[in-house]
Amino acid sequence: MADEQLSQSGNFSVDFWDVTVAPNVVALPPALYSGDPNAVNPFVKAGKVYMIVGCNTIDTKWFDTSSGDPALWCQELYSLMGVTCVCMSQHLFETLSPYWQHEKVTLITEELAMNGRQFFADFRAAAKIWVPNTEASGNLPEYMKKEIALTDEIIDQVVEFMFIFAREIINDEFDRRFLRMRPGGYVEQVSWETQKHEAREWLVNLGQNGSRTPFLDYLAAEHGKDKTELANRILEKAEVYQDALSDLLVQEQKIIKEFKSCTSVWDMNIKYEQYFGMPIPIKQAQAMGLTEGPDSNIRTTEVPHGFQF
Repeated sequence: MADEQLSQSGNFSVDFWDVTVAPNVVALPPALYSGDPNAVNPFVKAGKVYMIVGCNTIDTKWFDTSSGDPALWCQELYSLMGVTCVCMSQHLFETLSPYWQHEKVTLITEELAMNGRQFFADFRAAAKIWVPNTEASGNLPEYMKKEIALTDEIIDQVVEFMFIFAREIINDEFDRRFLRMRPGGYVEQVSWETQKHEAREWLVNLGQNGSRTPFLDYLAAEHGKDKTELANRILEKAEVYQDALSDLLVQEQKIIKEFKSCTSVWDMNIKYEQYFGMPIPIKQAQAMGLTEGPDSNIRTTEVPHGFQF
């Protein structure tokens, strides 16, 4: 085999490994990034995916873009209370996403991601953003602040962005609470359904009609308990657990519904303070009469930290 084999296709060429030199290496495309920023590699899907993901969905190691490899591009755009807005190469997304909990991933548009990150919690009619200074020369700065109007479309996007973040934050917290509610060990969790089934089986048949309750027999003998008493205790605990689980689910849905009903960034800020302990912007607090004066930065009401539910 020649030292180098060249495959031509369209406007690009691909160099392959010479397997005679490295016989244990399968013939593969070259490294996905050659160091030339203008090079186009046909094996890399150039698209980008924007998403908001729940806690612990994406390993933070992917946020390191120092390699410059476009196939491994992943940038954290905004992060709050464990929830993250991420821009990721389509190539990397299609590789990693099959292993994620899909209920913790919300795909969004680039425009929603950019406006949500830029104007999160900004309730004003206009805002200033940094833009390149096209007239920069000499000692003039390369960037300058430019005032832009926050249109109804931008505001709707910010509200949606804040709602998705709120929903994921709430879901993550209630997932943690659910895990704390469950029986302690893994074996106990797995055996819980068996305990309930055999408890009902015993109370209905009392060992007659060919019914068997081997696990309940073991528990009664191990703890020196009467089987009927033990069966009743198991079902009582199961009812308490189901009631607590129902209360948890109802509480979660009610809070999410409150955030969903918000139609303005102003209202969203109030909910973030009410439930997450995140102070509303000081200008809004002043307008609401929550400071010592119209120009004061000192709140007259205490903002508790952490979750308030």
